[in-house]
Amino acid sequence: MVRVFRDRRDAGVQLARALHPYAEAPDAVVLAHAKNSVPVAYEVATRLALPLDVFGAELDDMTPNIDVENKVVLLVDDGDTARELPRAIEALRVEGAASVIVAVAVASPPIWALLLAAADHVACVLTPQHLFSIEAWYADLTEPSDSEVRQLLVTATQNLLLLRRSNFLTRNVDT
Repeated sequence: MVRVFRDRRDAGVQLARALHPYAEAPDAVVLAHAKNSVPVAYEVATRLALPLDVFGAELDDMTPNIDVENKVVLLVDDGDTARELPRAIEALRVEGAASVIVAVAVASPPIWALLLAAADHVACVLTPQHLFSIEAWYADLTEPSDSEVRQLLVTATQNLLLLRRSNFLTRNVDT
């Protein structure tokens, strides 16, 4: 069987291509659906120049809890917990999200249909007819450690700040 993704970060790179219309949108944020999805969401956030955080209480001690009120939320999942996304979508709507865009690396057709009904838009790289485990589609599905997750969150924030500073300086020099 051909593996579609080298690892979670490769899945994020592929998802970012599908989400390019949201690049640098001032009202958009990226949320990893769970700890294991942080490497996927990191690539999406970095490539689109958007803030990154983690959805849910699983990582409260390592996340700044971005305010989602009136925001376009790109909710990112590696595919492992895709069936739980409708509950997360509902929670984000309760928190005041303007819209929820689901970005999932891999989902079965029934889960994809469920997500289409719950979200404002769904980006999915792969919808195999039979999905027993996402491991079949990843060459490396190593679970990220807490320290790796923390580092990705910090690096994403630093990259975004540097990009915004660079854009600010460029605009002020050009005028």
